[in-house]
Amino acid sequence: AGLLYHHLGTTRFHRLGGLFDTAPLLGLTFLVVVLGSIAMPGTPGFEAAHLALEGVIEAFGWGIATLTAAGNVLAAGYLLWAYQRIFLARNPKGITPPLADLRSRELIMAGLLCAVMVSVGLYADPWIRMIGGAVDEVARLFAGGGGH
Repeated sequence: AGLLYHHLGTTRFHRLGGLFDTAPLLGLTFLVVVLGSIAMPGTPGFEAAHLALEGVIEAFGWGIATLTAAGNVLAAGYLLWAYQRIFLARNPKGITPPLADLRSRELIMAGLLCAVMVSVGLYADPWIRMIGGAVDEVARLFAGGGGH
């Protein structure tokens, strides 16, 4: 969103549209980030949503977990709708905003971002082990009333 605002001066959907035609690499990068945000399998968001739902089921039961999952589905719908409006739909005014595709420096960062997202999404165990001790300590503090 910041990159769009920086280059186009707006993030309003009614002024965007058809950006995939002029910036396909940016569109693909946005797509990977959106898929990670909606907990698509193979992204870190999937493992995070899975672990969060397990915790909600354990702590609050199936009812709240179902509401939580429904919220995730609504968020996924919104993000996919927004992506479609910004990158795939034709601009309502019939003109595509002038946006250059990713430059070499931005392309390197986008490639690294996508590679990290997919690699962590496909193999999250080392990351989960790395934060496991801190998570256990926080859980212990909350279970004990939060004080020492």
